[in-house]
Amino acid sequence: MVNGYEIHNGISKKRAKQKKNLFGTFVHGLFDNDDLRYKIFSAINEEYKGYEFKTFKSTAINDFAMHIDKYVDINYIQNALNE
Repeated sequence: MVNGYEIHNGISKKRAKQKKNLFGTFVHGLFDNDDLRYKIFSAINEEYKGYEFKTFKSTAINDFAMHIDKYVDINYIQNALNE
């Protein structure tokens, strides 16, 4: 059992579908789970090493925030909005 979430309006009865060796789902966030991702991807590629998603996500968010701090003039935007 893994956690995920849905992004749509309405009620769904079936969250996954299989056709031959192809699987599909509209449940988001499944690959945030390190164990599930490793199990699936290592079956496809035995050289897959895996990684810790929480660390990857945290680093990506911090890098993006530093980029915004460096290149976006928030005061300019706020002043423009107040004009």
